[in-house]
Formats: sequence, C-alpha cells, structure tokens
Amino acid sequence: MMEMKIVEKSNRMFEEIIQYLDEDSGNERRLIDKLNALGAESGDVFFANLLKVLSHLDFSPDEARAHWDSILKHKAEMEKGIHRCIGFRVALLDYFININRKVKNPKIVEIAFFEQTVRSALTDGLTGLYNKRHFNDTLGKEIERCRRYKSSSSVIFFDLDNFKEYNDHHGHIAGDLALQQIAGIFSSSCRMSDTIARYGGEEFAILLPETDKKSAGILAERIRKRIEKHPFEGMEGVTEGRLTISGGVACYPGDGENWEELIKSSDEALYRAKNFTKNRICLFYSERRTFPRIERSYILSYKVVTEDPAGDEQITTTRNISENGLSFECEEPINLSTAIVLKIKIPALEKVLEVLGTVVRTEKIDKEEKYVVGLQFSHIDSKTRNLMQNLLI
Repeated sequence: MMEMKIVEKSNRMFEEIIQYLDEDSGNERRLIDKLNALGAESGDVFFANLLKVLSHLDFSPDEARAHWDSILKHKAEMEKGIHRCIGFRVALLDYFININRKVKNPKIVEIAFFEQTVRSALTDGLTGLYNKRHFNDTLGKEIERCRRYKSSSSVIFFDLDNFKEYNDHHGHIAGDLALQQIAGIFSSSCRMSDTIARYGGEEFAILLPETDKKSAGILAERIRKRIEKHPFEGMEGVTEGRLTISGGVACYPGDGENWEELIKSSDEALYRAKNFTKNRICLFYSERRTFPRIERSYILSYKVVTEDPAGDEQITTTRNISENGLSFECEEPINLSTAIVLKIKIPALEKVLEVLGTVVRTEKIDKEEKYVVGLQFSHIDSKTRNLMQNLLI
C-alpha cells in the first residue's frame, strides 16, 4: 500500500512539473530556483520526475539528483565559454548527447504535444480509458511487484450484455455514448491507483493493486448494479436492447502465477457469468476437488457477497468439509458462482473461522423444501488452512 501511495504522489508531481515548466518558461532564473526549491521540499524523487519529463529517460532518485547538479554546472561552463546566457534545456541536451551520452539521435518536440502523443498511444480514443496493450504491460509489472512483496492484486473482466441488440435498436451513435457513460461509471467507482482499460469492443478490464478477491467482487457487484440502473438512451419503458454487464474476478497469486494465467482465469469466470444468466459477477474457482470431504457438523453462518456490508446472515450447519470446500443445507437455492462469506464456529478450538467461498453446486433434496449447496473456498490464508486441517483429524 505504501508503494501505491508513492506511485500516486509521483504521478501528481509529474503533472505539476509540466505545469511549472509551462508557466515560467520565459524566466529561466526563477524557474531554476523554483525547481531547486521543489526538489529540496520533495526529495530526490522530484528530480527523477523532472528528467523524465525533460528527456524521457529513467533514473533512480540519487542518479537524477547527480545528473541535475551536473547539468546546472555544465550550463554555467557553457555560458562562460560563449559569453551569453543559455537555457538549462540546451545544457541538458548537450550534456546527454556529448558528455553523459544517454541520447544519440534527439528530436525536438514540444513537451505538451509529446505527452499528448504518449497518452494517445496508451488510451482508447472513444472512452479515454487505457487500451489493451497498456493494461497487459501494467498487469505484468504489477504481478512482478506482488511476487517481490508477497502481496495480492485482483483483475476484473467485464463484458456488456446485449450490446449488439442495443446498437441495432438505438443506433451506433447511442452505442458510442453508452460506452462513454460506462467508462465514466468505471472511473468514478475506482481508486487513482487502479488501472481501467477498454480491452476490446464492449469488453473492459480493471486491475486492482493490493486487493483481495472478496473486495474485488464487491466492487464488481457495485459497478454491475450502477450500470443496471443507469438511464441509457432509449431505455425509458423499453426492455428491448436493455444494457447490463457481466464480470469475472480473479486474484493473484491463487488464480494464476503470471499475467497471462490471471487474465485466463478472470476470462473463465466471465464466461461462466455470461453463460449462467448474464447481468452477474462470478469469482474464479477451480472445479477440481483435490481433497476428500469428511462428514462434520459445525455451526455455520453465511452471507452472500454484496456491496451492502449489513446484509442478512443465515445460520445453518455443515454437512461435510475438506481443506478446500464444504457443503450445507439451506431453505432457498443459491446460484452457481455466487460468492459467499462463511463463518464456521469451532467450539473445540474456541474460534470462528471466516473464509470466502464460491458456490459450485446447488441441488434440491428429494421430497423436502431444502437444498444442498456445495462451496469451494476462493481464498484461504495459511493460518486458517492449518486450523482447517486440525478439524479433519
């Protein structure tokens, strides 16, 4: 989490630097004084961002500060040699071409135009969201960060339901407007540190750093409900062409060891959502049962994962349990792929185990108004797993 805050701060600093360079471009001395003062206030990371803006070269904070001091020294030496003032940008260019030799074949481009060009290469023209290529690159880097710091991050893949029918009924201009409105819903629902992309025609993806599967599922459900209720053009009193969205959620490291596997897992969860009823969110789970289930009866409370933390809890007992799942009886059927928070009361251990599960089976009991629900644990930490193993001895 601390690293994400540093990234957010760096992004804001990047924008501020561009603004300062533009405002004081006509007053060289005042601009250098301001940049040095900002560096003293923000630390050497400021100079890393400054050189990134000016040269598009990446340096560590220590390297950047050393280069900046050398550039100002080189500026003074050049002015002494030619007996006139020069801008620090000229000194920077000469420094990186002829002294440090980081640049071999430079091209002069207006910073604002260059930044606009970079953004256009990373973003979707219609929605303003990131594009598929940038999303995949960012996801790959995030997986490496998670692997290094032993943390979790989640991915949500979304696909609009019935978008072709909506376009056919309302026209492509209305369809484009709907995509822009949906992009706005995504942006207003997510954090600054999240990466939102238009992955394909009506496909979207969100990368959620430092987020477990349960929290990602809650966000996905919140977005689904907002889109379901949104008054898209022509929907007033019309059911044909009604726009909804389905989503699939996967989390690193449990659902994939690299970015390709994580995308595959979230896409598989999305496929289940689309083929079940649409307009729903599914969490990824593996259908393989790797541990035998043992008959045990423990008091169990469960609650369907929604955006409402105060939702109703139901009380029942377990029928059987294993290291990666359990089953229980209930009065009403629960849809496949539904995410459920479970609290298992263990009197012998004087503990209550809380885990997240996904419904993989729902069957009606013959001649009774009850159902058997089978769940697979979606995420379970090592401490809880060890306690679970003790229950099965």
